[in-house]
Amino acid sequence: MKHRLWIAVGLTLMESALTAAPLNYSENFNSWGETWLELSPSATTDYWYRNEGALVGGTTWGPGGVGGTKWMWAVSDGWAPQVFNGNVYRNFRTAGTLAATESITNATLTAYVRNGTGSDGDSALYDRLSLLDNVGNGYVGTIDRAGGMSLYKSAAGTLTSIGTNASEVSGNTKYCTLSVINDVVTLSYYYDGSPLTVYTTTAADGTYDAFTTLALGGHYGYWEGLGYDNVTLTGATVIPEPATAGLLVVAGALALMRRRKQG
Repeated sequence: MKHRLWIAVGLTLMESALTAAPLNYSENFNSWGETWLELSPSATTDYWYRNEGALVGGTTWGPGGVGGTKWMWAVSDGWAPQVFNGNVYRNFRTAGTLAATESITNATLTAYVRNGTGSDGDSALYDRLSLLDNVGNGYVGTIDRAGGMSLYKSAAGTLTSIGTNASEVSGNTKYCTLSVINDVVTLSYYYDGSPLTVYTTTAADGTYDAFTTLALGGHYGYWEGLGYDNVTLTGATVIPEPATAGLLVVAGALALMRRRKQG
């Protein structure tokens, strides 16, 4: 009887360890001054870091989404700007929001997007939102200046297309959302300052469902930058990660079987 009591307590603790807690993150960059983002997250402002070029950020172009101050990512090499095709990241484990074994599930990433130059009808210019784990697994959504939309699955950074759509309306200033909820990946956006029409593409894909990192980026050319504002990430914090949780459940089952045999 005592053995069964301890097993029940252990299983109860495992169940509580798997309970999800809400996560809500937002950043409007209003308190940021111009800064250089480093390759290492240990040296960055608020743990944002880059993966390409000498990336500099600065407030520009006046008010951003919902009255916020807008933030621009741009690259330069001395005085010569370079073509930018990269991301800036925020890892919630590195930032201390998540413990070493925690991840985010049912995640929704949103951002206000506006860029400095370039033709609205140019499909080669695009913005990118990503939800990733620590090794680059996850999902990526891109929206180009011609209105095209693409969804990708990322396997350690290698992208595979899982969905496309086109609004057939070109434009710059947009509110964008990438979500992964109950094995459905959704990319959507609508243009600012126009009648509210939401353009969406979805894909049923349950390959990845736990994330630690958001990324914002895209592809822009010389003297162009990527502008973002009012970034939010919502979801549920899960302890532990799915793989660890599976091991705990198996361990609990084995312990229960052993006690029964001994009884």
